[in-house]
Amino acid sequence: MDGQRDATFYDERRRLAAARIGSMARPDDSAGHSRGSGSSRRRRTRIGRTVHIIPPMPIVSVTRLHLASRWSTPAFIWYSLRAARQAERTPGFRGGWLASDGDRGYWTSTVWDTVEAMRAFRNSGTHLRVMPRLLRWCDEASYTHWEQPYSVPPTADVAHDRLTRDGRLSKVVAASSRHAAGQTSGPAKPRPGQRLTARHRIPAPTS
Repeated sequence: MDGQRDATFYDERRRLAAARIGSMARPDDSAGHSRGSGSSRRRRTRIGRTVHIIPPMPIVSVTRLHLASRWSTPAFIWYSLRAARQAERTPGFRGGWLASDGDRGYWTSTVWDTVEAMRAFRNSGTHLRVMPRLLRWCDEASYTHWEQPYSVPPTADVAHDRLTRDGRLSKVVAASSRHAAGQTSGPAKPRPGQRLTARHRIPAPTS
């Protein structure tokens, strides 16, 4: 009987210990936030009695603009290069690239620390001033955003795949048949173009 009681006692101890270890890595659901809603607030995970702050992952933005006429190309390129320089000097910018696909389609891929940093760029400077013109210049416009655990911009193949699969349409004045049909990209993939590099000081990661 004593041996049976001892076995039962130690079995119960092992069960409680296993349950405690399993709960140590359980996320703190009351403090977790999803980036799906566009928020970049930091997540909190509870391990034992310690709450660890998990910084948001970098966010990738891929856009494709298709010019309705070749006559718009010089002005479009001029504004694109100025907007690219603006992005490189915007706090929170990590890197990216510009490319074309040979079918009057122009691609931009950028990586940002947070959604707020991306929006700060979008709603200021050259980018803000050129947006009304793009409504007239373009007959196709689309974009997509996603998170990734690193700051390296996606390859052209990945950008094309993600925009085709998950992309959303932007407003244009005179839509092409492809845009009107809801297609976010054409068959042509972006070809390597200008690389964008952060020109501002990037703070060192915190532990």
